[in-house]
Amino acid sequence: MKILKHILLADFAVPNIYSMIKNNCLTTSNNNLITSIQRARSEAIKRQTTVTITSNNGTAWGNGWNITINEDTNGNGVLDTNEDFDGDGVLDAAALMQAVTLSCTATTITGSAATFNYDGEGFINAAGTFDICDDRTEEVGRQITINAVGRPNTNSNFLECT
Repeated sequence: MKILKHILLADFAVPNIYSMIKNNCLTTSNNNLITSIQRARSEAIKRQTTVTITSNNGTAWGNGWNITINEDTNGNGVLDTNEDFDGDGVLDAAALMQAVTLSCTATTITGSAATFNYDGEGFINAAGTFDICDDRTEEVGRQITINAVGRPNTNSNFLECT
């Protein structure tokens, strides 16, 4: 009888743990992307220059992304005081601020574009969406939208992944 209880418990526990791990990966990926978008926007406003988020693999963002900054904040083409963000002594159009990689390799993120640019006022070059899914086909995915002024939002309804 005890063996039967353990088998039944395992039949219920293993699928629940599997779902919990998958859900945590979706949430973590969603939060990492939202945090990166908010950081890029904030840094663009703070430094009054262009900050770019670029996928490491076209519109497939699941391999990660980079946040870069245009160091030429005043647009004069000369390295001035407080413009050398990465400290290399060179005026860079795309100095690396942060490289993001995801730990959940089964999670996929598809974006509507491969690059998003925030200007010095915090506006984005184009509105966009990101679909965050895994290998399940139910309505468990997440969707992030960036509106026309650059504000990110996670859709409260679950996305049906295929």
